[in-house]
Amino acid sequence: MKNTLTDVMMRLIRFEIDGAPLPSAWREVLTEPVIEQLYLLSARHDLAHLVGAALDANDLLPDAPIREKFREKTYLSVARYRNMQTECERLFSVLEAAKIPFLPLKGTVLRSEYPEPWMRTSCDIDILVHPEDLSRASDAIHTSLGYAVGESCGHHLCLRGPGNLLLELHFRLIENENENDRYTAPLVHIWEHARPEAGGMRFVLDDAMFYYFHLAHMAKHFSKSGGCGVRSFLDLLILDRRPAADRRGREELVREGGLSAFAAGASRLAAVWFDDAEADETVCEMQEYVIHGGIYGTLSNVVSARRARRGGKLRYLLSRLFPSSAEMRPQYPILARHGWLLPIKWVQRGFRLLSPESRRRARSEWALNRSTDAEHSEKVGAMMRALGL
Repeated sequence: MKNTLTDVMMRLIRFEIDGAPLPSAWREVLTEPVIEQLYLLSARHDLAHLVGAALDANDLLPDAPIREKFREKTYLSVARYRNMQTECERLFSVLEAAKIPFLPLKGTVLRSEYPEPWMRTSCDIDILVHPEDLSRASDAIHTSLGYAVGESCGHHLCLRGPGNLLLELHFRLIENENENDRYTAPLVHIWEHARPEAGGMRFVLDDAMFYYFHLAHMAKHFSKSGGCGVRSFLDLLILDRRPAADRRGREELVREGGLSAFAAGASRLAAVWFDDAEADETVCEMQEYVIHGGIYGTLSNVVSARRARRGGKLRYLLSRLFPSSAEMRPQYPILARHGWLLPIKWVQRGFRLLSPESRRRARSEWALNRSTDAEHSEKVGAMMRALGL
């Protein structure tokens, strides 16, 4: 029986998702210190509500403070789901009344495919509208529901609702800094894969594009943010189990986006965690990278991946001090028309990096660049190459 902390966490999640029974010997394995470690690990991946519910259902939570911590996570996930469901209904009603076509994304849709919708947590609501409808949509939501309109980050507009709930109102799915990446090509045509639901303004994606968008989102965070969290692989398992999945359509989009190797690796890792499949070397490396990265990734993973792509500490440092024109264009769009301004923009960027927060991140990144050994960086690089990232 596998007894590493990660294996135990995945088995508990499987109990909640599939009802797979736990080994009776785990009553001796799951001591209070182990359960406390499980809490820390599962909380880092926003899965403590599932782990705690499984432990509770099997009467494995000790009569100690850790029991209340787990139960609080479960109660919070249920309350958060109900709050988000209420807000989604209000937002959808406003957009319907304003005759604005809209497309709900990510967890807003996917949670309905879990055994219980509260099992799939999320921190925000994601909705896509056409670029020409963005202003009208944000005005309608602000006027009707009192959402505070925040900043636009190039592909979505942030709005804050009751209880500080975040709405990301997307007007495109391709972030400026990723627009030249091959995996973004299929996303340009996302509206062609959407159909209106019951003749209203709400649109739904076909299976192939919904799957591909999830996979592309995973790949972006996995390769550029230092990790994408265990929850993304659980989502992938749910999608892989769809009874009416359009396998051929999925494969066509995955090939077009150049994500075939990553799709295969991600599905293998999900099968290892939740279906008792055997892991190969690449999957083992993926597991270590994802578990270490937590739900949002870590700077150390980012540095290792960038070091591997750049080819060593010095080249990595130079690439961070003097980014390419393509890397600078999201911050300075004028470079698309006037590339000769790049040295001037390097200087401007340097002044922007003098803020206390930027200096702290730069020091951390430099320290990690110095301390990360070449062998570990090369292992991460080999994994990324094997996954086609």
